[in-house]
Amino acid sequence: MRILITGRRSDARSAMRFFLGSKLASDDVVAEAADLGTLLTQAEATHPDVILLDRDLCDQPLEQLIPTLQLLEPRPVVFLVNIRPESQPFAKAAGVDAIVLTGDPPKSLLIAIESVRLEREGN
Repeated sequence: MRILITGRRSDARSAMRFFLGSKLASDDVVAEAADLGTLLTQAEATHPDVILLDRDLCDQPLEQLIPTLQLLEPRPVVFLVNIRPESQPFAKAAGVDAIVLTGDPPKSLLIAIESVRLEREGN
């Protein structure tokens, strides 16, 4: 499982990397990105299975960014993280695969990542 973590704040990315590293295989997190340019570069270089896209990173409308990410090979599953519940319909309409709401328990993220792993292993 290859995971790319995004977010403007390095402390938040580090905390996410530490959390995921303590619950998943230590080499599952393959890259981090603090801006959109780095996200695209890292995604092309590391071929992640999952992109944890922090909503604060999105300088452009999701309707433009998500299709760009979906063109990557192999196609990553895009989780939009740290959004408010009222933004959920807009994120889904933009093509986001999964949503992690602000305040969701960390276990929900792990369950969602594990479901991607199981699906990819089944194919």
